Amino acid sequence: MNKLFVSIAAGAAAGVTDIIPMLFQRLDWYSVASAFFHWVITGFIIFHLQILRGWLLGLIIGEITAVPIMILVFQKDPSSIIPIIIFSAVLGSILGLWAERYSYNY
Repeated sequence: MNKLFVSIAAGAAAGVTDIIPMLFQRLDWYSVASAFFHWVITGFIIFHLQILRGWLLGLIIGEITAVPIMILVFQKDPSSIIPIIIFSAVLGSILGLWAERYSYNY
């Protein structure tokens, strides 16, 4: 598999993981789509950026790319910031580990 496919697939997997709780909360489709595509793009960035390797890169990029989402969410529901920070750290770190394992060989 090539690096592009792997990066998009990993980002999509993280996106699905992130939106499952959102679907149970019956959030609007714009929010769900935004979160899903956020992780697809974040997965692409993590897999193709080689400044750092592994979970640390994923953690940093996951948190940095979540800042605009946190700002938008804070206006309506400030208590949602903590789950966003946690999900961004966990999913970003997992993407970083996957990137280290599966993409640096290409």
